[in-house]
Amino acid sequence: MNPAEYKILQRLRANARSKLTTMSRNTHIPISTIFDKIRQLDGRLIRKFTVLLAFERMGLYSALMVLKVHPEQKAALLQRLKKNPAVNNLRRINNGYDFLVEMVFANMRELDGFLEKIEQEFKLRKKEVFFVLDDIKRETYLSDDLVVHEHLIGS
Repeated sequence: MNPAEYKILQRLRANARSKLTTMSRNTHIPISTIFDKIRQLDGRLIRKFTVLLAFERMGLYSALMVLKVHPEQKAALLQRLKKNPAVNNLRRINNGYDFLVEMVFANMRELDGFLEKIEQEFKLRKKEVFFVLDDIKRETYLSDDLVVHEHLIGS
């Protein structure tokens, strides 16, 4: 990536609703270049433009779960998790587990029911559940000038 792309991504990470004119003023990159770069990066490096919600302020419960399943059931579990609307984020991981699942529920009863169904349907080898009490820092990498500067100078 070139320096202009890093600067544009930094501004989008800090505030994806920034006006192109403001981004241009702050980065000293022409508006037309910013517009073109965003279009080029969309779908390639930019997965989607979205909103980060404060689930706890909405009265929702968030939990993280790590799972290890028998190899023959890994694909089926993956499909089941991908289709479940309560699954907010799903990642394949290592170090003794297969998946890291972030889930959001209206209440603890829904969460408990979800966990019971997963345990009944799949042969889990390992399962750990962690309840999210606070989001302290989230989605901030490449959102400040210092990190972008480090990328540009190679430190």
